[in-house]
Amino acid sequence: MILYLILFIVAVGSQVLFLVSLVVLGTQSKVIDNFLELILIAYEPFIVLIANSFRFPGEGAMIEPVWIGISMGVVIYASLFGLLGLGARGLLKRF
Repeated sequence: MILYLILFIVAVGSQVLFLVSLVVLGTQSKVIDNFLELILIAYEPFIVLIANSFRFPGEGAMIEPVWIGISMGVVIYASLFGLLGLGARGLLKRF
């Protein structure tokens, strides 16, 4: 369980740091901005799920599903990374 929590925290931290740095650098360069768009494709299923599940009024419909969907994606991908780490550890213990 401790290994899972460590991997989860590392995965969340690295994703947040990576996304924030791409957003900040994306304002400086069009190439990095295009790269950010490619990275956000990984979070698109969560963004679409949130946009279709909730009715956001007005201008909130443009930005709120994106922030909530990316946050949800970060947590789910970090959980999967932690579970994969536990699975790999279990496989290595068998051999």
